[in-house]
Amino acid sequence: MASATAQHPASSDSLSVEDVIFTTATPHQRILAWTLNGTAWAGAMTLDQYIRRETILSEAPLSANGGTTYLILHPRGDPETIVSSCEVTRKRALVLVGEDGDRQQQQQQQQQPPREVTAYGVASVFTNPRFRGRGMAAHMLRKVQELVDRELNAEFGVLYSDIGRRYYSRLGWKDFGTPQLRLTLSEPARDAGGSGDGSVSSPALATAAAKGSIALLREDEALALAEEDVERVRRALAESARLGAGDGRTRVAFLPDAELLRWHFARDGYACRTLAGREAAHRGARTADASAWVLWDHDLREGKLKVLRLVEDAAGSGGEGERREHVKALLRAALAEAADWGLRTVLVWSPSKAAAAAAAELWSELQPRVQVALEEREDGSVPSLRWKGDKPLDNVVWEANEYFAWC
Repeated sequence: MASATAQHPASSDSLSVEDVIFTTATPHQRILAWTLNGTAWAGAMTLDQYIRRETILSEAPLSANGGTTYLILHPRGDPETIVSSCEVTRKRALVLVGEDGDRQQQQQQQQQPPREVTAYGVASVFTNPRFRGRGMAAHMLRKVQELVDRELNAEFGVLYSDIGRRYYSRLGWKDFGTPQLRLTLSEPARDAGGSGDGSVSSPALATAAAKGSIALLREDEALALAEEDVERVRRALAESARLGAGDGRTRVAFLPDAELLRWHFARDGYACRTLAGREAAHRGARTADASAWVLWDHDLREGKLKVLRLVEDAAGSGGEGERREHVKALLRAALAEAADWGLRTVLVWSPSKAAAAAAAELWSELQPRVQVALEEREDGSVPSLRWKGDKPLDNVVWEANEYFAWC
């Protein structure tokens, strides 16, 4: 891994957007950018560990060979000084355009399959503290938007804001505020909740697995589910359009394919080994009949187990009661995994009605050891979309708005 050199001072403290170059970062400039933003984002990692993680992610299948483009601003004549930086990653997605109209048109819409498109995610937007307050990030993002519209041929893009809802909306991004389920363990230590019947403890989870009610998933087993999950998202998007036929709404969804999951698992695994000295042996859990499953991410920095994807029984199988019981078993598995890692919170983005009902039943069974809240996502990673050419998104529905799409 190349070593990072010190940032050279800019030529002028009065640097403005007229004085900077927007360009694709060289490998050396990537290191400079990671060195700069690592001072804010490395958390418990050392700077070298953080740069190593970013290097590993840049070599993951999702990012390699042009999958991720690393973009920077630097002063004219001074390519060693990073003013602002970000990353743009290609992602697979679906689009199903809705139409207003009479019943015949609605029936035609129902028969129309979702169209697979290229989308993108913007991440790691960072401005050198020396140059903040001068509109550098906004200037860079406008350049990024021009670039993806012109060269990437992407239908739409996503970013997740950690600075509130207003900033990116001024640049053409629409906030898609969504609810989240927050399940909180009363004790953050391992096997929290094991004082009574151990309902959310790791031993209880092992017992449930032994009885065949759930099966824990290794990484290869989780990845093996990706192809089926992609097809489930495709069918769910078509079903949503059928139920809303004639409403004129366009439906979109990112696809939870194997490349995207591998990126998450690589990021998670590196953090687990580096910060906890452990391998992430379990990437999720599934029901015994494999009709439903959950995939998760260990966010050691925030002390949360974040659900990447919660897949429920296919429509028509079992019934609502069985579906809710399956979801409850999967959430219990997630709580046990959180307890085993000393994580106090389990987060589920955009929970279904079945997931909300299952969580409420868990609270009734396990409180006060587990508290449950259904809330608006306000504490970071607020999702936003932007359509090519800044097309309005008032009539866009984002399906499967879950953590797997985060970048």
